[in-house]
Amino acid sequence: MSLRSALMLPPSRALLACSVAMTMFMGAGCGADDEGVSPSDPADAAAPEASQPKPDTGAPPADASGDEGNVSVPDADAEGGKPPVSDSGDAEGGAPKPAWHTPLVLPNSGSDTADPHCILVDGTWYLYPTSSQKDLDVWTSTDLVEWTYRGVAWQPTVGTWNDVTNTGDFGAWAPSVHKGDDGAFYMYYTAGARVGVARSATPLGPFVEELDHPLLGDGHGGVGDGVQVGSSSTDLLNYQEFSIDAFVLRTSQGKRFLYATMYVPMSVIAVWPMTSMTELGAATPTVIGGPNFAWESAIMEGPFVVERNGRFILTYSGNAFATTAYALGAAVSDDPMGPFTKDVGNPFFASNDGLGIWGPGHHSFVDDGSGGTLMFYHAKGSPNDGADRHVRIAPVVFADAPPVTVLYP
Repeated sequence: MSLRSALMLPPSRALLACSVAMTMFMGAGCGADDEGVSPSDPADAAAPEASQPKPDTGAPPADASGDEGNVSVPDADAEGGKPPVSDSGDAEGGAPKPAWHTPLVLPNSGSDTADPHCILVDGTWYLYPTSSQKDLDVWTSTDLVEWTYRGVAWQPTVGTWNDVTNTGDFGAWAPSVHKGDDGAFYMYYTAGARVGVARSATPLGPFVEELDHPLLGDGHGGVGDGVQVGSSSTDLLNYQEFSIDAFVLRTSQGKRFLYATMYVPMSVIAVWPMTSMTELGAATPTVIGGPNFAWESAIMEGPFVVERNGRFILTYSGNAFATTAYALGAAVSDDPMGPFTKDVGNPFFASNDGLGIWGPGHHSFVDDGSGGTLMFYHAKGSPNDGADRHVRIAPVVFADAPPVTVLYP
């Protein structure tokens, strides 16, 4: 990614992209297998011919509580894996179903709405995307078609580390919400390129801060050393203090792991064991993935991990989000701490001009309410470079190979 292309990005992520460009300019390169994720094939070859997915039907179903690590998996039928939810009403005029890969109508959302995280709680889907970048909003739906704006779920605390009005061009991004053992909901969010955590009794919020400092960044979680250099906390020279895009996995054994992006200075994905919803069980991160394929460029971000039949599937976004090169990849491990092996068929979901899908990425998986799995993702509204993202939905199946298959109309 060139410095010129980095400068074409909107301010909220341009500085992080510039840090990557600076690394490449200085000759650091894009990393290799020492980043903790090894390629399935040492050659960056073309993807093999697609095989019929063999769905993993032995996974435990979602508990409808906001824990996404055990979302259920649809059965593939003889026609190639049509999921339980269709894209139209039934023959007798039943309720409408979502049109796959089509932008959702989200009232009160902005022209650039991205990074969707969705959970299913008691028959209602709660959607948390990046929108205003000054706070974080929530929408709800009971049918995945009609969405209702429910207001601000989280807002920064004035005068504290997460006050995005004092962090230059860095804003509030990429919320993910998970239910704790105490029955409360915890939001992990990015503000000023650091990760914070807030708590609410309900998925609607308001989410209130649990800590008076970042969970990750500024020396916390082993991200940086807390020593500021440059003119501000978001100065590019402080890249080692940055962390974004947090996600929590709850395994079938009841253990939790935090995944997030950090910078070395190119972006990598790291993991921490958790001892509670607000405490980490390791003082330093374990890096499990870095960009080492051409399609990823110098970027690996937006982790989401699912557990299937004793395997852990790490899914992530690669390349620059404001371009059509942004896409989704997968890697597999027998341990949530890694090492993870990237799938030779990556990216498993990329731009498709025929369907009007450009730059798809930064996704989440959720139960579809009928035993299948849906992927919420964002994609650009045009093939031109820029921040014009909209939230979309697609059914998916998981299998041994390929790990993830996205279904089309």
